Amino acid sequence: MRRSRSAITASPCRSQTSVATVPLRPRAAEDLLRGARLDEATIDRVSRACAEGASPLPETGYKVDLIVAAVREVLERLAR
Repeated sequence: MRRSRSAITASPCRSQTSVATVPLRPRAAEDLLRGARLDEATIDRVSRACAEGASPLPETGYKVDLIVAAVREVLERLAR
């Protein structure tokens, strides 16, 4: 992900956090980020979109919330 003054540009990202049987590429999140301003609403939508498609085992379901929180934290730092 590259940052510019007014927007960020999404680059391919993959999640390999053991919440799915295959690595996830959150294309919906990439689409939401492309050319968007990093305001609170965008950060919320993108962080949730990164966890879409995750299908954790019952004992690892908490990792979905960790993905959302980690992405939110990174995007909030970028927005500063």
